[in-house]
Amino acid sequence: MEQPTPTAQPAPPVMAQVADDHDTAPAVLRTHGLRKQYGRVTAVQDVSIMVRPGDVFGFLGPNGSGKTTTVAMILSLIEPTAGTVELFGQTTREGRYRALNRVGSIIESPAFYPFLSGRDNLGVVARLRGVPEARVGEVLDQIFLSDRADRKYSAYSLGMKQRLAIGAALLNDPELLMLDEPTNGLDPEGMVEVRNLILHLASQAKTIFLCSHLLAEVQQVCTRVAFINRGVIVKQGTTEDLLRTDNTHYLEVDDIPRAIEVLRQTAYITEVRPEGRGVQITCTGECAADVATTLIGAGLRLNRLQPIETSLESIYLELVGADTTQQGIPAGRS
Repeated sequence: MEQPTPTAQPAPPVMAQVADDHDTAPAVLRTHGLRKQYGRVTAVQDVSIMVRPGDVFGFLGPNGSGKTTTVAMILSLIEPTAGTVELFGQTTREGRYRALNRVGSIIESPAFYPFLSGRDNLGVVARLRGVPEARVGEVLDQIFLSDRADRKYSAYSLGMKQRLAIGAALLNDPELLMLDEPTNGLDPEGMVEVRNLILHLASQAKTIFLCSHLLAEVQQVCTRVAFINRGVIVKQGTTEDLLRTDNTHYLEVDDIPRAIEVLRQTAYITEVRPEGRGVQITCTGECAADVATTLIGAGLRLNRLQPIETSLESIYLELVGADTTQQGIPAGRS
């Protein structure tokens, strides 16, 4: 793997994190104060995360944010400048090297032979790793390629090729699977194939660490998420907690100034602001029916009232929006 290119940007201030992320619960993977410096450039700074057994852990950030550098330190491909990596309870270098036998990973797509079949390609990888040949058939079943295992690799679709790459990472039957941008460059059909495979592996009690910039995909598969920007973790927690917010609604009425005046005098509404052709409000609880009653009671005609759903994308843009505006849509390696 090529050494990750560090980012020369200064680190942003660290934002609030979920309190239980670094408790004493058993962990498959834990980092504390992880830092990587190249001369005067800090690529990763004070990264502390924990991955529990059974997690599908999403590691999210724009291009150049430090994702791949962090993964490379976790996998002992590069040594951290400071901080610790704990892998299956092992913190020493020798202990972590032994623990890597329980890890499967894709950092760069493996170079398969185009003239060999999927089965034969996995057989080559199995022999190189000293894995019993019987695992090849088991893995082909896991990645749903048994019926096309004898086709040449060159005839595979992009989604099939990526599933075969994940299959290579599964040959040693790992407890932890680390995937760096597994859907990068795939067409929609291929993305669905890989997403369904990740969900299938999670249902088999695999712990998965997933680096990605495809937020809608991550939201569908991940149980926990950490956002990294300029080498610093800016927010992390369970997907459920991150998406749980006060009720926010968008409404349109015939008299916006009057509606704002009425809504700002309503106790259960915590925020009122103009938004486009209407008004956005945030309530402390379920409030749609009460808002409609309040506005109609004030003599206003309510034309539209709809909830605004929070997504990982909206959280992401709030956290790193300034950077993504400058860089464009985040993609690729970091």
